[in-house]
Amino acid sequence: MGNMKKFYLTSLITISLLLCGCNTNKKSPAFYSSSESDPSSSVEPSSSEPSEEPVPEGKVRFHIPASLNSAISEYKMDVTYDMSLFDNDAKTFNKDLAILSFGSALTNQNKELMKGFFDNMHFDNQYACEYYDSKPTEDSIGYYIAHKQLDDSELIAISMRGWNYEKEWSSNLKVGISGNHAGFDESAMIVYNKLKEYISASYATNKLKLWINGYSRAGGVSNVLASKILSLGEIPVEQKDMFVYTFEAPRGLTSENAIAYENVFNLVNAPDIVPKIAPAEYGLYRCGIDINTYVTNVDEVVQQFDSEITLPTFKPYEPIDEEDPILFANETQFSDYLISSLLREDPNWIDDSQGWTIENTAMNTRERFCNNYQESIRYLLAMFFSLSSQSVAELMESLSNISSIISLLQEDGLYNLLLPKIQQDQIEYDDNKLKEACNALMPKIAITVGNKLVACYLQYGDNFTRMINMHMPEVNLALINNYQPEP
Repeated sequence: MGNMKKFYLTSLITISLLLCGCNTNKKSPAFYSSSESDPSSSVEPSSSEPSEEPVPEGKVRFHIPASLNSAISEYKMDVTYDMSLFDNDAKTFNKDLAILSFGSALTNQNKELMKGFFDNMHFDNQYACEYYDSKPTEDSIGYYIAHKQLDDSELIAISMRGWNYEKEWSSNLKVGISGNHAGFDESAMIVYNKLKEYISASYATNKLKLWINGYSRAGGVSNVLASKILSLGEIPVEQKDMFVYTFEAPRGLTSENAIAYENVFNLVNAPDIVPKIAPAEYGLYRCGIDINTYVTNVDEVVQQFDSEITLPTFKPYEPIDEEDPILFANETQFSDYLISSLLREDPNWIDDSQGWTIENTAMNTRERFCNNYQESIRYLLAMFFSLSSQSVAELMESLSNISSIISLLQEDGLYNLLLPKIQQDQIEYDDNKLKEACNALMPKIAITVGNKLVACYLQYGDNFTRMINMHMPEVNLALINNYQPEP
């Protein structure tokens, strides 16, 4: 579905919205999820179609999207697994289980791949929600549930879809004025209620173990789901038997719900901006324990995974004079700078002729973001993620120079850019709503909230691209494989 192109285009236009942004490949090291090295567990390029090749007994097949190597669509790997991983206390981090969980979270692109994943490990009673067969909506959540009988308990896996989810992406921006992040909380409740029904139907009297995982938006939903299970007490599972691993998860919980549960592990690549949204300044956090997988030699680590990937070189801030403060010296500080630049007030934004005030332009509070931008951005991003790969590529080409990006600042500029592609792909849309959303954001957001970042983008464009790369699956799998837990 052109996820990487869509992510780049969405990021570029979001920057414009929020800020105005082969067989000969050498793969490895081997990835495995047992405590012993298995040299036969190799990374191979493949198509995105489910493979008909048999999976060796004792292994499970991962399908990890390839976002940064244009020659392939995915990395396919057969990985050794060991169900004794679930004999351990869930409150102890386990790298092998983290890798297995990552495989589940990213293989969950469609139900056929997910079925193959759980079939390989001999799970039964598999349930795929309806949004694998019907079109995702702005408020839907794709999720998969499966069961495996262990010696002394029933293991139930809940895997959230965090890739190839089209309009569901826009749920990231449904923050809501109060309480937990509205988009994540609503999705978590959908899964929570289905999980209770699933357990009640077949496993209500047995000892339970839960295994929950998700990547990106799905990681945020997984984190909120874990909080609900542990706090509400309606699902009979002990904390030591509930294994939760999230990856690049955005924030979704109020401070009172963001309890530092010892069995919830959030693996986060520090420069990635996604886990910093919604910002802590909005009073939103993650529950559990955050683990930073980032290392300063990330380029080397990624090249060991795939020698065909070259990340853009990071450019630190260049002071104009001796008194100019250093705004960012490294890439983690760069993504922090982007967030802080959006969360500010500036009296220069006041423009009586445009009807602009601090109150209706700023997004430095949760209420202002919701009132000024939330629904317009959500609608536009839902449109972007509904576009075909061809339309995405054509839009990317049309936004390949500064003048074309600047044209978005004109009245109806964004509307005129998007409308032909939406019509070309026969996407259902409301013309008045589309035009209103476009013009509610542009040029206001570029001239006010994002004016500092427009200038930053012009000078540090590679940094924006590198930051987007930091969210990509292969970068994070390489970092997780490289991660060395403290003894």
